[in-house]
Amino acid sequence: MKYYRLPIIALAVICLLLSCKKEELEIPSISPANSAISFLHPAVGQQSLYVLFRGEDIKDDSNFAYEYLPDTLAAEIIAEDENGWLIKEYLTAGSASLNGDNNVAFADSTWYYYLHSDNQRLTIRQWGDYYRTRLFFLEQNSTTGLSLQRIASPATEINGWKTMLPFDEEYTAAMTTGFTMFEEKYDHLNIIIENRPMQEDLPGHTHIFSLEKGLVRSAEYSDYDGRGYGWDALPQ
Repeated sequence: MKYYRLPIIALAVICLLLSCKKEELEIPSISPANSAISFLHPAVGQQSLYVLFRGEDIKDDSNFAYEYLPDTLAAEIIAEDENGWLIKEYLTAGSASLNGDNNVAFADSTWYYYLHSDNQRLTIRQWGDYYRTRLFFLEQNSTTGLSLQRIASPATEINGWKTMLPFDEEYTAAMTTGFTMFEEKYDHLNIIIENRPMQEDLPGHTHIFSLEKGLVRSAEYSDYDGRGYGWDALPQ
């Protein structure tokens, strides 16, 4: 039953997203088969859904424009072992990239990887022969990861697909409070901006997450033209 309901839910939400303004979305309450993947309390069976977006120039502090694309990503914890929590990640049926669009590379592939926590930070570990994840833009073997401590300052706000912090090609840890997306309210969110690779003409990335409710937004963007893609969490 879980795999039958998921594509229908995702497709319905995508259709509604594309017919509304991003800042004024009104969507019905959605109840996936299990709760969202929690960073503090992960468990087998937890599942999160994300909608793809495309954003404009990350370097322009006055341009917050972005648009949603008709692709939905599912991430599900399917096992646990000494490496961490094994994630199964795939595009849901009805996603445009499964039907001729090229928004997502290798759209018909299911990818697996581990979420590993040492109680201080969350990192991604390789499963099998390749390091693959669409959802997390963390470098392979990175020891920085995502902090599992509540970030206290500086405080910022989220506008469009960006924060209100001035663009900088550096590492920034920040936070925001009282953020609402798709009628889901988050009391406190950690924000990790890793733009140091842009000093070497490589992509930068941002992760916004709740310790209790997991990843809320991830994005990667080009140093060349500032354009980026990312994923926004759909409501549980």
